[in-house]
Amino acid sequence: MNIAMLPSALQAQPCDPSVAPTGLSSTYTPGVGAQLQWNAVPSSVGVQIKATSPSGANLTRRLIGGALNQYLVPHAVLSAGVYTWQVQAACSTTPPYAITPISAVANFTVGSGSSCPATVTDIDGNVYLTIPIGSQCWTAENLKMERYRNGDAIPTGLSDGAWSSTTSGAFAVYNNVTANKATYGLLYNWYAVNDSRGLCPTGWHEPTDG
Repeated sequence: MNIAMLPSALQAQPCDPSVAPTGLSSTYTPGVGAQLQWNAVPSSVGVQIKATSPSGANLTRRLIGGALNQYLVPHAVLSAGVYTWQVQAACSTTPPYAITPISAVANFTVGSGSSCPATVTDIDGNVYLTIPIGSQCWTAENLKMERYRNGDAIPTGLSDGAWSSTTSGAFAVYNNVTANKATYGLLYNWYAVNDSRGLCPTGWHEPTDG
């Protein structure tokens, strides 16, 4: 049986440990994460991703096999700010792994603190600091509202039994010490949280499992 040689252009390219990955790009999607992509070194068997977080922490992720030209950084592990990242490949699974030079530096931006207002004010005039977490804005303090968003008063000063059964809502101060309102905010029963009149300032809502 005769066997023909494949044209050289069709033969598998050997992994060249002198060639660094190129073409780095990234796309950040709120709630999903940062999709990192690059041109893999042909025939490489592993890759190492090095990143620096907005706080200056160094992060490393090593991948063996699979898709060696992309990686999704989950939204849950990211914080707001600019990340820088680089990639280098391995041409062998045997030490010292024939590591390639590291790529050029790329970056991506997660959220932005500027998208959150510095403060938010409720109907009673209480001012709360805010903080960005991922793509969301949260208050950095507990609520202190004694009225619903429409101006209706929220009942207070109830007994334990009345607290759990008052469907029009209720609030209390921790340990019944008035000064604790400034430190800890107020405590609300479930009916207050679930009331259609609104417990949070306009444009804001109570946290949900989602």
